[in-house]
Amino acid sequence: MGSAMVCCKIPSTASVFTAELYTISLALDHIAAEQYSNCTTYTDSLSSILALESLHVGSHPVLADYQNRLAHFSLTATSIQFFWIPGHVGIYRNKLADTTAKSVCSGTIATMPIPHMDYGLVFKARLRANWQSSWSEQRDNKLFQIKPYIGLWPSSFRKVWKEEVVLTRLHIGHSFLTHRFLLPRTDAPMCSLCNTQITISHILLSCHRYNSQRRQYFKHVLSQGLSVTLDSVIDHGDTVHLVEVFSLMTIDLFNLI
Repeated sequence: MGSAMVCCKIPSTASVFTAELYTISLALDHIAAEQYSNCTTYTDSLSSILALESLHVGSHPVLADYQNRLAHFSLTATSIQFFWIPGHVGIYRNKLADTTAKSVCSGTIATMPIPHMDYGLVFKARLRANWQSSWSEQRDNKLFQIKPYIGLWPSSFRKVWKEEVVLTRLHIGHSFLTHRFLLPRTDAPMCSLCNTQITISHILLSCHRYNSQRRQYFKHVLSQGLSVTLDSVIDHGDTVHLVEVFSLMTIDLFNLI
């Protein structure tokens, strides 16, 4: 292609794979326009090379277009070879290519077919953002105090079923020990030492009965610069071994959660 520069702005909805395929398509456009007879195209996108090599069109419009172009080039006796290069650092005019790519960031967006599977990522991101926005409004929800951001619980991947049950109950704040009074409609359990209602928060954060255990095991949270809160203690249970803390408090307490 000599010194020619062919560039455009790819729609933000396009995946990286689609964008890489489209840039190869632009190269084919230039080859056809200039009527080159023997061309070599270099790309750092291995996935694109493999897709072009397999010619498995599937539902991707760019691959389907490439197959039609390949048939056209074979009729015109045009030879095109594709080579994969692991990145283009150190390649001649690499900086010029990067500068040109950045210069089109505010340019006109190319009109190109976007496969439906690319929109899946966009939809997931939008749904997740809406979900987080809705959850962030639940300030009075006790679960929000423990898990302000949606996502996986990094601490809740236990191999032992009982430990998983304990962690789940700690997450939601409901346990046999703290809520068993609801069924017989009796008074809420009170901590005899602290003279306050027994809750998951009280046991983990403030009960004087477990001060020594708290100092011993929650130092891992403090060493990370985190405050000892329900969020830091429960959500970082994989770090402080939360289930082991309860086991060492007393086996009876662990079984009552």
